[in-house]
Amino acid sequence: MTSDRTRAGMKAALELGRWVFLAPIGYLNAPRSMGKSLVHGPERAPLVRRVFEDYATGQYTKEQLLKRARTWGLTNRRAKPLTSQAIGMLLRNQLYAGIVDVPEYGVRGKCGDFEPLVSEDMFYRVQAILSGRVPSTAPRQRAHPDFPLRVATVADASHRPSIESIGDTYCSKCRFANARPDPDFRYFSKATARRSSANSMATTSSHGLCFDVCGHRPALCHSSRRRMFAVMPM
Repeated sequence: MTSDRTRAGMKAALELGRWVFLAPIGYLNAPRSMGKSLVHGPERAPLVRRVFEDYATGQYTKEQLLKRARTWGLTNRRAKPLTSQAIGMLLRNQLYAGIVDVPEYGVRGKCGDFEPLVSEDMFYRVQAILSGRVPSTAPRQRAHPDFPLRVATVADASHRPSIESIGDTYCSKCRFANARPDPDFRYFSKATARRSSANSMATTSSHGLCFDVCGHRPALCHSSRRRMFAVMPM
């Protein structure tokens, strides 16, 4: 009963535009006597506003923006550097535009009782860039930070791109490129191994070896196709 009353009271406050949770980065929770629920933080508020302003130009990716924010000294509430996930959540937080939106409490798009950090026009421009509705002029990274060993290569004379990583190769023209690797049949029954060998032989007879299809390099599934001639059932 008490929890229901508490939730009902919080929902009523949210409906009035009061923020009843912990303040996000750039804001501070205000005492009730001030007549507003949030106030701008003196240190982080200008940096959060600068994050929105820079990203709204379309000249920076989120990774580049994160590096810039770290050099400015923007940190979270625990005084630790922001992460890539935190910068994405920051850019999508409607509180910075003065909008209270809490679907869990059934409150949508209420005008907050506090001063926004950025204008609604800037906020929605940032959302358009994030969703791809407005093209970004930021240069694309040659390598994703999470996949540093993956590089773009040229697969054939027509300059159609392919993806090459350590340990595998993909060619867009090779008919074996999308094939799944054959399982290791040493741990399956003899009947399963015989059926797989027959299917592999039929595929090779009708399509040829992967070297015949893609002569300049092995296809992605070459290592698995090569094992079909040495099936070792238990």
